[in-house]
Parts: sequence; C-alpha cells; structure tokens
Amino acid sequence: ILESEREKWEKIYSNFWGYEVKLLGVEEEAQHKTKYTAGRASYVERNQAMINNSDYCVFYYNESIKPINTKQNLGYRIPNSGTALAYKYANQKKKNLINTFNL
Repeated sequence: ILESEREKWEKIYSNFWGYEVKLLGVEEEAQHKTKYTAGRASYVERNQAMINNSDYCVFYYNESIKPINTKQNLGYRIPNSGTALAYKYANQKKKNLINTFNL
C-alpha cells in the first residue's frame, strides 16, 4: 500500500473487521514499462519483472490443469498458462514459492 493511501485503507479494513488494523506501507509504486500494453509477451515480461524483484512468490497453481487449446486449428498450440510460465520461472530463479493450491 502506498504511504499516501495507508490511512484510508486502514479505516476501510478496520471498519470491515471490527477492530483496529495497521498496514505496512511502501515508499513508491513499481510500474513495469509494458503496463499499458497487451499480448502474451508483455504479461510474461511483467510477471518476470515482479518475480525478479521478489524474495517470495505466491501462486494458486494446479499443475494438472492445462489451458484449452483453442488455437489448434491455426497450426500452433499453447503449451502453458501464464501462471505455469511464471511458476516455472520463479522456480528456476530459486525463489521461495508458496502455492496456495496445496493448502
């Protein structure tokens, strides 16, 4: 949460939970250069940038589920979801992985 928004969100969460909530803040918001572009390459780059800047990576990833291959008739297939690509990348980078699917 940005420092400028911390007080607002503390009030919202405190009202919701019924007790005083204190949140940690950050000094700045990180934005990737492809924030406003679309397409497979841009979201893969954004995910990799977040992973590179993190010690812990939290996922909800079921390894047994594969994306539906809707582009098969065009002569190519989509082998992995964006989550699968990010999970494998974080694992290769030796990040601390937390897969909430297994909880």
